[in-house]
Amino acid sequence: MAYDSGRGRTVLFGGTGAGADTWEWDGENWTQMADLGPPARSDAAMAYDTHRNQTVLFGGSNGMADTWGWDGRNWTQLADGGAWPRSKFAMAYDSKRQLIVLFGGMSMGVGNVGPTPGSGMAQHGRNRRSPGQQRANLT
Repeated sequence: MAYDSGRGRTVLFGGTGAGADTWEWDGENWTQMADLGPPARSDAAMAYDTHRNQTVLFGGSNGMADTWGWDGRNWTQLADGGAWPRSKFAMAYDSKRQLIVLFGGMSMGVGNVGPTPGSGMAQHGRNRRSPGQQRANLT
Protein backbone atom coordinates (compact mmCIF):
# COMPACT_ATOMS: atom_id res chain seq x y z
CA MET A 1 0.00 0.00 0.00
CA ALA A 2 1.24 3.52 -0.79
CA TYR A 3 -0.14 7.05 -0.71
CA ASP A 4 -0.30 8.78 -4.11
CA SER A 5 0.22 12.40 -3.08
CA GLY A 6 -0.28 13.61 -6.65
CA ARG A 7 -3.87 12.37 -6.74
CA GLY A 8 -4.62 12.25 -3.01
CA ARG A 9 -5.37 8.52 -2.95
CA THR A 10 -4.07 5.45 -1.18
CA VAL A 11 -3.26 2.59 -3.56
CA LEU A 12 -3.44 -1.07 -2.54
CA PHE A 13 -2.37 -4.06 -4.63
CA GLY A 14 -2.65 -7.79 -3.94
CA GLY A 15 -1.96 -9.30 -0.55
CA THR A 16 -2.36 -12.74 0.92
CA GLY A 17 -5.40 -14.33 -0.71
CA ALA A 18 -6.27 -11.06 -2.47
CA GLY A 19 -5.14 -12.01 -5.96
CA ALA A 20 -4.10 -9.32 -8.41
CA ASP A 21 -6.61 -6.64 -7.49
CA THR A 22 -5.84 -2.92 -7.42
CA TRP A 23 -7.85 -0.77 -5.00
CA GLU A 24 -7.84 2.93 -4.22
CA TRP A 25 -9.04 4.78 -1.11
CA ASP A 26 -10.18 8.38 -1.62
CA GLY A 27 -10.66 9.13 2.07
CA GLU A 28 -14.24 7.89 2.11
CA ASN A 29 -14.55 4.84 -0.14
CA TRP A 30 -12.53 1.93 -1.49
CA THR A 31 -12.86 1.46 -5.27
CA GLN A 32 -11.58 -1.51 -7.25
CA MET A 33 -9.56 -0.18 -10.16
CA ALA A 34 -7.59 -2.36 -12.60
CA ASP A 35 -8.00 -6.03 -13.41
CA LEU A 36 -4.94 -6.13 -15.67
CA GLY A 37 -1.44 -5.62 -14.39
CA PRO A 38 1.07 -7.38 -12.18
CA PRO A 39 0.66 -11.05 -11.29
CA ALA A 40 -0.87 -11.80 -7.90
CA ARG A 41 1.51 -11.58 -4.94
CA SER A 42 1.85 -10.94 -1.25
CA ASP A 43 4.68 -9.39 0.78
CA ALA A 44 5.61 -6.87 -1.96
CA ALA A 45 6.27 -3.19 -1.28
CA MET A 46 4.98 0.01 -2.83
CA ALA A 47 6.03 3.67 -2.77
CA TYR A 48 4.89 6.78 -4.61
CA ASP A 49 7.48 8.35 -6.93
CA THR A 50 6.69 12.09 -7.05
CA HIS A 51 9.24 12.71 -9.82
CA ARG A 52 7.61 10.20 -12.18
CA ASN A 53 4.05 10.64 -10.81
CA GLN A 54 3.45 6.95 -10.31
CA THR A 55 3.08 4.40 -7.57
CA VAL A 56 5.82 1.77 -7.86
CA LEU A 57 5.33 -1.89 -6.90
CA PHE A 58 8.32 -4.22 -6.54
CA GLY A 59 8.97 -7.83 -5.60
CA GLY A 60 6.86 -10.04 -3.42
CA SER A 61 6.37 -13.66 -2.55
CA ASN A 62 7.71 -16.54 -4.67
CA GLY A 63 10.98 -14.81 -5.55
CA MET A 64 9.48 -11.99 -7.61
CA ALA A 65 11.79 -9.24 -8.83
CA ASP A 66 9.52 -7.40 -11.25
CA THR A 67 8.76 -3.68 -11.07
CA TRP A 68 5.46 -2.06 -12.02
CA GLY A 69 4.23 1.53 -12.18
CA TRP A 70 0.60 2.60 -11.52
CA ASP A 71 -0.50 5.97 -12.94
CA GLY A 72 -4.04 5.85 -11.56
CA ARG A 73 -5.48 4.13 -14.63
CA ASN A 74 -3.01 1.55 -15.89
CA TRP A 75 -0.16 -0.64 -14.71
CA THR A 76 3.03 -0.58 -16.80
CA GLN A 77 5.87 -3.03 -16.31
CA LEU A 78 9.09 -1.11 -15.75
CA ALA A 79 12.67 -2.20 -16.43
CA ASP A 80 13.90 -5.09 -14.29
CA GLY A 81 17.31 -6.27 -13.25
CA GLY A 82 18.54 -3.90 -10.54
CA ALA A 83 17.49 -5.49 -7.26
CA TRP A 84 17.44 -9.08 -6.07
CA PRO A 85 14.13 -10.89 -5.70
CA ARG A 86 12.72 -10.30 -2.24
CA SER A 87 9.65 -10.19 -0.06
CA LYS A 88 8.84 -8.65 3.34
CA PHE A 89 11.02 -5.57 2.76
CA ALA A 90 10.66 -1.79 2.92
CA MET A 91 10.57 0.83 0.16
CA ALA A 92 10.47 4.63 0.32
CA TYR A 93 10.88 7.56 -2.07
CA ASP A 94 14.06 9.66 -1.72
CA SER A 95 13.00 13.10 -2.95
CA LYS A 96 16.54 14.50 -2.87
CA ARG A 97 17.87 11.85 -5.27
CA GLN A 98 14.50 11.36 -6.99
CA LEU A 99 14.46 7.59 -6.70
CA ILE A 100 12.89 4.82 -4.67
CA VAL A 101 15.12 2.93 -2.27
CA LEU A 102 14.52 -0.47 -0.76
CA PHE A 103 15.94 -2.26 2.26
CA GLY A 104 15.99 -5.72 3.76
CA GLY A 105 13.51 -8.48 3.28
CA MET A 106 13.78 -12.17 2.57
CA SER A 107 16.26 -13.02 -0.20
CA MET A 108 19.89 -13.86 -0.66
CA GLY A 109 20.63 -10.11 -0.75
CA VAL A 110 18.94 -8.96 2.43
CA GLY A 111 20.33 -5.90 4.11
CA ASN A 112 21.35 -4.05 0.97
CA VAL A 113 19.94 -0.63 0.15
CA GLY A 114 19.41 0.63 -3.35
CA PRO A 115 17.08 2.09 -5.94
CA THR A 116 14.48 -0.10 -7.56
CA PRO A 117 14.81 -1.16 -11.18
CA GLY A 118 13.50 1.39 -13.64
CA SER A 119 14.78 4.29 -11.55
CA GLY A 120 17.63 4.96 -13.97
CA MET A 121 20.31 4.22 -11.37
CA ALA A 122 22.38 1.15 -10.53
CA GLN A 123 21.88 -0.98 -7.43
CA HIS A 124 23.86 0.19 -4.40
CA GLY A 125 25.11 -1.73 -1.42
CA ARG A 126 25.42 -5.25 -2.83
CA ASN A 127 28.74 -5.74 -1.08
CA ARG A 128 27.91 -3.70 2.01
CA ARG A 129 25.42 -5.89 3.83
CA SER A 130 23.92 -5.02 7.14
CA PRO A 131 22.02 -7.61 9.15
CA GLY A 132 18.93 -8.75 7.25
CA GLN A 133 15.66 -7.12 8.21
CA GLN A 134 12.28 -8.65 7.52
CA ARG A 135 9.32 -6.30 7.55
CA ALA A 136 11.60 -3.28 8.04
CA ASN A 137 10.33 0.30 7.72
CA LEU A 138 11.72 3.29 5.82
CA THR A 139 10.48 6.86 5.99
